[in-house]
Amino acid sequence: MRLVEVVGGERTDPKAVDAAIRTYAHWGRVPVRLNREIYGHIGNRLATALWREAVHLLAEGVATAAEIDRAVVEGPGRKWALTGPFESYALSGGDGGIRRFLEPFSPGIQRRWDDLGTPQLDAETRALIATSVESALTGTSGRQRQRERARRLVALSRLLDSGDRES
Repeated sequence: MRLVEVVGGERTDPKAVDAAIRTYAHWGRVPVRLNREIYGHIGNRLATALWREAVHLLAEGVATAAEIDRAVVEGPGRKWALTGPFESYALSGGDGGIRRFLEPFSPGIQRRWDDLGTPQLDAETRALIATSVESALTGTSGRQRQRERARRLVALSRLLDSGDRES
C-alpha cells in the first residue's frame, strides 16, 4: 500500500512534517497529514468500523460472510477505489454537492447510524466468523487466494495510476 499517515507531536516543527510529506510523495507514496495523534491509523480505523458492522450483520443472521463480502466489493468498494466517503457522498449531491446530499438524506443516515451494531468478539462470535468464512472459501488455498488478490491489486493500481488523478 502506498498510503503513509504523517503526524507531528506537540513540539514538532510544522516544517518537519511538511518535509516528511514531500519526501514520501517523492518516493511514490501517498502521504496524508493528521492534525493530531490517534490510536491506530485513519485507514485502519475506517476498516475496523466496516469490519465491526460486517461482524454484527453476520452475528445477527442478516447474511453470510460471503454475501457481506460481495456486498462490499460490488457496492461501496468499487466507488471507494476511486473516491473516499466524503467525495462519494458529495458526488451524490450533484451540482449541489455535499450540502445538497445531506439535506434530504441526513434523517435516513442517522437512523442507520443509530442501528449500527457493537458485537463482542467472544468465543461464540469468533467461531461463527470462522465457520462462515471457511465455508465461503472452500475449494481454494489461502495462498491461491492471496496470489489472485495480489494480481488483481496490481491491475487495479495500474488502472488507477494511469488516470490523471490529483488528491
